[in-house]
Amino acid sequence: MKSASKLIMDATAITGTTVYVSAAIPLDLMLGAAIVLTTTSTATGSAVLQATVDGVTWVTLPNSGETTTMSVTAAGSHIRNITNAFYKSVRVSYTNATNSGTLSITFYAKGV
Repeated sequence: MKSASKLIMDATAITGTTVYVSAAIPLDLMLGAAIVLTTTSTATGSAVLQATVDGVTWVTLPNSGETTTMSVTAAGSHIRNITNAFYKSVRVSYTNATNSGTLSITFYAKGV
């Protein structure tokens, strides 16, 4: 089984109530994946995992083994597992609520 890790958002400055969307990650030949979201400073907000089967329409994933929304209330890292990853691609959508800081997102996958 092969695995891969990729930084899909690197210390992006976040502020205000802006929505930040990561690059789309294709899931070709991937059997499962995980997303790690890391914030710094005092930024607070929430992130959701989104998936597409056609590359056009993005849908927020239902419960993916854990809660759908990752609430960010302090600096640190948050991880979500994507089980049964039979989508064309996935991405992360983060909505900042208050304060500012930076946001990094790492994608990790296992497959054939």
